[in-house]
Amino acid sequence: ALRALRLRVSERIVMETISETRAVRSSVTAAVESYSFQSTRNYKEALVMARIIDLAVDQFNDEHLQHLDFLEIAARRLIFITNADANKNWDLAEDIEESMNPLFGPETLIRTAARGAAMRKKLRAKPAEIENARRNFAR
Repeated sequence: ALRALRLRVSERIVMETISETRAVRSSVTAAVESYSFQSTRNYKEALVMARIIDLAVDQFNDEHLQHLDFLEIAARRLIFITNADANKNWDLAEDIEESMNPLFGPETLIRTAARGAAMRKKLRAKPAEIENARRNFAR
């Protein structure tokens, strides 16, 4: 049987996300419903992530919540869907959603991801540069 890869992040943010959101709204779902998304698709995905988080909060105690990998993934996805919707930058959202390097702290991770996302955006706009970079790398 195939096993899922373990979540590898330098810092868990799920408990902070839940407490900050619930300090302002009654639930994470209520917070998402009150946010003005630019895209209906992003709103629907954020709503699913929020419902997952709220259901977990209702079904598990706080001691268990901070160790649930699926909940950490849902919290990160929710944050970055919201960020990508506001900034229209999915490359950055995807890069910082899950750090595959446990040595990176959040600030380093965000700076590194932002540089990578900016570089990919430039390269997508210039296909000839991509081809030249591939040729030079192959040498």
